[in-house]
This record gives sequence, C-alpha cells and structure tokens, in this order.
Amino acid sequence: MTFSKKLHKAFTAILSITMAMLICISGGFLHTKMTASAASNVATLKIFSDGSGLYGTHAFISITNISRSNIKVLNSTIAPGKSMTVGTWGNKGEGAGIYINLEAKKISMNRSEYKNRVSLSMNITSSQLNTVNNTMKRNNKWAVGTNCASFASTVWNSVAPTNRQVTPGSVLANPRTLSGNIKKRTGYRTGESVGNCDLNYVKRYYNDNRIVTVSYGSVKSSSSSSSSS
Repeated sequence: MTFSKKLHKAFTAILSITMAMLICISGGFLHTKMTASAASNVATLKIFSDGSGLYGTHAFISITNISRSNIKVLNSTIAPGKSMTVGTWGNKGEGAGIYINLEAKKISMNRSEYKNRVSLSMNITSSQLNTVNNTMKRNNKWAVGTNCASFASTVWNSVAPTNRQVTPGSVLANPRTLSGNIKKRTGYRTGESVGNCDLNYVKRYYNDNRIVTVSYGSVKSSSSSSSSS
C-alpha cells in the first residue's frame, strides 16, 4: 500500500470517529435540552409560619413567578419576577377563607409583622403549580381544625417531596407546631422575604373563581391568635 493510500485511510478513519463523537454529543445535548424544557420550573413556592406566642401567629404561602411569561394563580395574574402571598383567615368581614397579598401588605405596613417567621422554599413546574392551585381552591375555608396552618401545610405538602413535608400538629393545627416542624427540615430560613407582591390590592378569593378587591382598612384589624388566622 502506497503512502498516499495509507494517509487517506487514516484520514477517513479519523473523520469517521470524529463524526460519531459529534453525533453522540449533539444527541445527548438535544436530549438534555428537551428533558430540561419538559420539566422546567415556572415558580418558587414558599411556606411561612410565625410560631410566636402560645399557638403561633400565622402561617401562609407565597408564590413567585420565575418564568418569562405571566402565570395564573387563583384567577390572578403574576407577572415575571412578581410574587403573591396566600393565606386563610377566619375573622374578616369579607368572609372566612383565602385572601391574597394580605400578609405582604401587613408586612409592608409594619416590618415587625411576622418577624419571627420561618420558611421553606422550592421551585415547581407548571404541572406542580396546577396541583398547588387546585389544592388551594379545594381548601378555601377556615375553621378551628382547618386554619391557616392547616391550609399552608396542605398546599406545601401537595407537591413537596416526602423528606420536605411538614405537619402543623396531629391534634390541632397551629402555626407554632408548624414553625417547629419547618425548622426540622434542611434549608429552612428565618425572616425570608415574601417576594415582590402587588401591594396596591388585597383580594378575597371565592369558590366560584371570583376575586374581589377589598380595602386593606377593612381587613387590617385582626387578632394574632391562631383561632382566627
């Protein structure tokens, strides 16, 4: 075999190997990209609980849009980079159940509000956000046994992995017990921000999917007892 033929054969072999490697790499990249796209996160879910006092003060959740598009939560739009707090109350004139951005408004008006709050957070996909949304709708109520701590933990646990689930109490749900259980989980934070919420509106969510803007003045006076929040 002449030198030129040997050189051509070697070049052909190297070219074949190089093409095979490129195909494998590009195929792996496309697979990774498609997998990441299919399971991309759209929001950050946080659970908060302030355990101050005998039974604690209040528990609630927040949802932050980390996608590039608007997301819909409880018939309300959250723009990219914006957040929403959601909690249940039993002592408001607009009715017992879910209120939107009431906690964020209270914190903005008084920085000592829920100052001892602890929290956990996790990123969630669009499918998990739907689960969170549906869970909140099914739990739009308030009673002594299904209070704010019960609501917040039920919503969080609907998508949280087993090792990050929390309990608000086996006998009577309350923010103090929930706070203690949050502290048992890796990664809990103290005094975490509730996010960039729309403080111009406090809303009441109704079971017929209506959201009604309410005056903060009409809802701001409330007991800190867990029997009402």
